[in-house]
Amino acid sequence: MKQYLDRRWCAISVVLAILAGLSIPFNTWSYAQFFSLMTQPRVNVRTVWLTVALIAGVTILFAVIDYGYQRALNRNVALFTQHVREYLLTSDFIETDQSNVSARLSYLTNDLDMIENNDLRQVFTMIRAVVTVVFTLALAIHNNFGLTLIFIAFASVTPFTPKLLARRTKQRAQNWSSRVGRYMTFMSDVLRNAATVRHYAALGLFLQKGRGIIHASVTAKRRRDNTVAASNLVAAVVAYVCMYVPIGFGVVMVIQGRLTVASFVTVQYASNWIINSFLTIAQSRSQMNATQPMLTQLVQFKPLPDTSPQSDWPAAGDDAFATLQLTQVVFSYPDDPHQPVLRGVDLRVKRGDKVLLTGPSGVGKSTLIHILMGTLPPTSGTVSFRSAAGQDVQPTPEMFGEVRQESNIFNDTLRFNLTLGRSFSDQQITSALRQAGLLAYTQEHGVDTLITENGDNLSGGERKRIELARAFLYQRQFLVVDEGTASLDPQTADEIQRILLASPATVVEIDHHLSAALRRKFDAHYELNQGKLTLMTEGNE
Repeated sequence: MKQYLDRRWCAISVVLAILAGLSIPFNTWSYAQFFSLMTQPRVNVRTVWLTVALIAGVTILFAVIDYGYQRALNRNVALFTQHVREYLLTSDFIETDQSNVSARLSYLTNDLDMIENNDLRQVFTMIRAVVTVVFTLALAIHNNFGLTLIFIAFASVTPFTPKLLARRTKQRAQNWSSRVGRYMTFMSDVLRNAATVRHYAALGLFLQKGRGIIHASVTAKRRRDNTVAASNLVAAVVAYVCMYVPIGFGVVMVIQGRLTVASFVTVQYASNWIINSFLTIAQSRSQMNATQPMLTQLVQFKPLPDTSPQSDWPAAGDDAFATLQLTQVVFSYPDDPHQPVLRGVDLRVKRGDKVLLTGPSGVGKSTLIHILMGTLPPTSGTVSFRSAAGQDVQPTPEMFGEVRQESNIFNDTLRFNLTLGRSFSDQQITSALRQAGLLAYTQEHGVDTLITENGDNLSGGERKRIELARAFLYQRQFLVVDEGTASLDPQTADEIQRILLASPATVVEIDHHLSAALRRKFDAHYELNQGKLTLMTEGNE
């Protein structure tokens, strides 16, 4: 957690927390001063007003300090939130499938909010409370050492009470986080597919299902809050018992003449603040216990490599990639090593080739794609890239562009959807748009037109063309198309296919819906079946 904190503002907050913690000891001293003035037989009126003015002035100063402390604490929380969210954006937190998006969004809202308020803020609250305890205790000891020891002996029990329910608090917090994630997933499904739900008159069924999910989430939150409240109740009961028993000892000491009334009042007043401060510390610890599952999850997110943006984006040299060679590639999943998905696959692809890959569903076509991209290592066999000079070329993510059935579109301008924030010239952008067949669209709407969430103000073909234009703009040498046109109407799909076939990039495409005429335009057509790759010709297609 330390790496998300700003050292300068943490130091400022600590100093201000210490100064703010001195306000209670000062108030205790002020209370003693007023009592002393009232019990003295002869007091100068001028002295009274001078004392009142001094105490009032210092009290106002402490109010200003407290204001500064709250502002510094708010700055700390804001910086912490910013740093955490920036880190998560560059960590494996973002590597998730659609089924897990809602749970991650729930973590960004509910879980981080708990860390901010129930952990980070409580750290500074405890610092302030400890300062209050130390200085108020010193003031109390100065008035009567023995009675103060009695108060502290009882008060020392208080901080240990949160441990009684710490485990249950942690379990309740974990259950609440899980239930909220399930609710977010359910609501995400409903919001994305509301038209389908209403079309099939299933809203009542979803309401029935949602009642159980909603009830589970709100019940989990109630139980978590009740457990925290129970922990606070136990702490409060112990604290008040530890407060009133020492008061009884003090009254006896006054009756026996071993203690003056003024000293007893001062110690008793100070002890109230000491007990309350101990109670604050105990409650803070209880709240911090509830955030442990969220903090544990935060630690588990690992940074992704190469997250810093480059200032330029040079084109690959002519000899960067000439051929791709797969030799006797075998792949088996670790949980089923005796049933290989690929069995001795050989494949040779030259730069600029257009290769079509077909085969029944589930035979491993996507697996083969990931192996040739280098994102999945083969169980055995070799995958090699060679330059025109015959040198081995290490494949990098920058070589590949992916086009899938579901388009990756951002709720931002068309320009941003193409550049992803990197700097490109207008000429480069126009060239990519022309190559993807988007010039007519940009002439009508402009390159800075806003694309709505999920590209809902675009047609399926326009979304696909944006993905292609992005790959062309980034000069991807190798385009991997996995059912990229399956969701489009036949005419639009054919248009996209012709763009792919006309591009200078090497294309490896998985598709089952191409016409015979389009299939013949590919340089090679392979079928994957039972782990084997077969070159298809006009005679066996």
